Amino acid sequence: MRLEKSAKLLKFSKKPISEIATECGFSSSSTLSRAFKQYFGVSPSGYRTNGEIENSKICKELFNANDYHCDISEELKARFPIEIRELPERRIAYIRVLDSFKEGVVIKAFETLVDWSKKMTLYDSQTIFGMSMDDPMVTPKEKYRYEVAITLPEKFKIDQDNYIETMTLPKCKYAVATVSGDFNLVATVTHYLFKKWLINSPFEPEHQHGMEVFLDKEKICDWSYFNLELCVPVKTLRK
Repeated sequence: MRLEKSAKLLKFSKKPISEIATECGFSSSSTLSRAFKQYFGVSPSGYRTNGEIENSKICKELFNANDYHCDISEELKARFPIEIRELPERRIAYIRVLDSFKEGVVIKAFETLVDWSKKMTLYDSQTIFGMSMDDPMVTPKEKYRYEVAITLPEKFKIDQDNYIETMTLPKCKYAVATVSGDFNLVATVTHYLFKKWLINSPFEPEHQHGMEVFLDKEKICDWSYFNLELCVPVKTLRK
């Protein structure tokens, strides 16, 4: 996880490698470099320059990103305007899924969460969403974490459960795009948010969970068609 954090800092910040090493718990830049090269198959400076992970162990079973998204056009930019929205601190219940690219595991978790929320009479009034802090182009597929989650009323009490956990998400700004369509369109808009809109905006990524808010609760587990708000955590770009 420390190496993955260093990869994110190399990709999204201009911090010196020595500073990134210290921030990620390495004793020196040379220590980070050795561990980074051993794990990812490329040096930190090489990754910062090329932005590619060369180690075949990483993402070896993932499709190339180009297989998932279309070309970004001005038409797409006009079709998906970005709204900056500030959400307050929120308490949530969630189920964490590991190896979440494995077929069916995320949908099964959503089914479990929906059943639980109906039992707790939360389904009609609360927001259901998915979230993750991992980068699928960096985190090994079998270790990729995804949480299926639902907001909780302020004073809602929850009993200890074997599969439902709780956390509090801090107040945060999000860049929000609304998308309705199939998986390829969702991937296209996600790519646009990170690779086009964000780098040309007055914002930079905030270290919080990215979210996919399901606008049609009745079709949460029907992944042939999505109706989502894609929410990227952001903060004002530092000068």
